[in-house]
Amino acid sequence: MTPNPPQSKSERLKTFLSLERNVTAASGAVFLLGLGEELWKKFLPKYLQALGASVPVIGLFGTAEDFLDAIYQYPGGWIADRYGRRRAFLIFLALACVGYVIYLFGPSWPFAFVALAFAMAWQSMASPAIFAIIGDALPPNKRAMGFSVQSILKRVPIVIAPLVGGWLIAKYGIRAGIRIGLIATLVIAVATVFLIRTINIAHEAHQAINIFGVWKSFHGRLKRLLISDIFIRTCEGMADVLVILYVTDVLHISVARFGTLLAILFTTTLIIYLPASKAVERVGRRPFIIATFCAFARMMSATATLAPCAANALAKLAPDNVKLNVTTLHDISFFNQDLEATPPADWVAFREKLQKSNGVLFVTPEYNRSISGVLKNAIDVGSRPYGKSSFNGKPTGIVSNSPGPLGGVSAAKHLQNILPGICGQILQQPEIYLNGVGDAFDDKGELIKEPLQKVLKQYVDAFAAHVEKHNQ
Repeated sequence: MTPNPPQSKSERLKTFLSLERNVTAASGAVFLLGLGEELWKKFLPKYLQALGASVPVIGLFGTAEDFLDAIYQYPGGWIADRYGRRRAFLIFLALACVGYVIYLFGPSWPFAFVALAFAMAWQSMASPAIFAIIGDALPPNKRAMGFSVQSILKRVPIVIAPLVGGWLIAKYGIRAGIRIGLIATLVIAVATVFLIRTINIAHEAHQAINIFGVWKSFHGRLKRLLISDIFIRTCEGMADVLVILYVTDVLHISVARFGTLLAILFTTTLIIYLPASKAVERVGRRPFIIATFCAFARMMSATATLAPCAANALAKLAPDNVKLNVTTLHDISFFNQDLEATPPADWVAFREKLQKSNGVLFVTPEYNRSISGVLKNAIDVGSRPYGKSSFNGKPTGIVSNSPGPLGGVSAAKHLQNILPGICGQILQQPEIYLNGVGDAFDDKGELIKEPLQKVLKQYVDAFAAHVEKHNQ
């Protein structure tokens, strides 16, 4: 028997990474077009905002993106089975390019929804096709690594491109920066065509199977995994499209720095992929799926903020004759005096809520020895137009909180300087500055510190009496 010749280092690397020719070509196509799309895709909510879209419209855009991502998968797989992998890729790329052109020339935000319907063809329809190529080209024991390499190549652009996209937006503005990115994507799409044409997998047309037949063919464990994945992605999708608005409009972090944060996030993801895929081949998939879901759950529970928790605790401790309606402020668009003649709907709703109330209780964290920008914006919106403050005459209370030792006292004092000219009588005693509240609430936002409960009860009873006195 003639022994097999020793493999060179490059051949060993190809074997280790499962770099079969067709898999490499398909993954390369995903990488190339992703490099173009990620120049602008994560910044689309800001682009829609620049085109005049409101926060609810931007949220609807995110919902539409997730909905299309879901429903496009099945026709994408059907087309790949029916017409072959290479032809399917070319169809999806052509549809996506139509979307890029509509994004580029669309004069207002409604056109973005039309563009989305076409552009999602590549992101969503192409996914089943590349999975099919990996399944066709690699043996079962190499597929986990094949999927990992494809996932890495798909995410490398998310590390690189947002940095460039953020720089373009910082230099040329949101509209021009996005449009430059779209032009670059169309140029990259031409190069992607040539790479797709190198894919060569024997194709046999398959008999069409309806979606219910596909579902029935799945193993029970796969069905349970898919259902759990739906729940996870639903929770993730609730905030995904609005993250950039929160980071830039509320936290006042620049778009360029947001691109840097994205790069850090996805660099971490890339570092995990290869060791995880090799471990999966050794110990099986279930432990890593469970670990991933636990990480998702921890990330979501860690985002609970202290001020809403304190406000909800006060509402629960209020006397029976008082109803505290907890109102969060992040949905109120930025105050702009030029819009006073025709105020946005969210301004009107906030002002009406204030006008219907008998009193106002501010529960605020402290940032840089002051109140948050979100609260200051809400005060500006509620106190305008000049002479028509919706806070006017409303008995007022102030509760500040901080995980540190000072309890947000500087924020409370700042509020006491701002409010006298626009609201009613401020409750002077008792004063309340909640310090060390970092561990006062559990993961569900429930108050668990008994001493703090007594302090809050004392204050809310005093505030209720204050409101009653000034509404007689």
